[in-house]
Amino acid sequence: MTRTTFYLIRHGESESNRRRVFTGWKNFPLTDLGVTQAKLVASALPRVDIIYSSDLDRAVMTARQISNRFSIPVLLSKNLREINAGAWEGLSYDKLVERYPDSYGTWVEDIGHACPDGGESVAEMGDRVLSALRELADRYPGKKICVVTHATPIRAIRCMAETGSVDGLSEIPWATNASITVCEFGEGKMHVKTYGMDTHLGKLKTNLVGNV
Repeated sequence: MTRTTFYLIRHGESESNRRRVFTGWKNFPLTDLGVTQAKLVASALPRVDIIYSSDLDRAVMTARQISNRFSIPVLLSKNLREINAGAWEGLSYDKLVERYPDSYGTWVEDIGHACPDGGESVAEMGDRVLSALRELADRYPGKKICVVTHATPIRAIRCMAETGSVDGLSEIPWATNASITVCEFGEGKMHVKTYGMDTHLGKLKTNLVGNV
């Protein structure tokens, strides 16, 4: 049985993380701390065969540090992006509470059934990212693939691997910035081996605050 190993990396701290705004597909660069985190996660990774990244700046900047370590090019995929947040893009969490109390309330209380106004649902995002990973597993059987992506996709992949849906997503915590989640894909199924490993960051860990 051939298993493909994925190292799912959440990007380092971004300017939007620091400013506490909902990012989605909007582009924000890494902070200086985020760049340091990206270098640390690159140093912590075992050798990989291939590097894929979301095409959003914060993910690409993280992936470049991994590319520098292994001298492997970064391949970009829109299908690895964060959730399309529609009208929520770039708004602070306080503004979301004020303008979209019902739909954002669902995000906070029951994220698996949430859908940003004018964007894609969490379920649609999860299907998109899982399909992208399945395609990579089919294309590169038995390889070790580094995938640099975002908080909601990584959280959703764990939930879908364990339960088959995103319904229980609120029970799963956010993975920290520049953390490592290891998954294996085989026999048509994704298996999560470790989630959100971040010991390589020491005191430099950062994360989304609460269930935002």
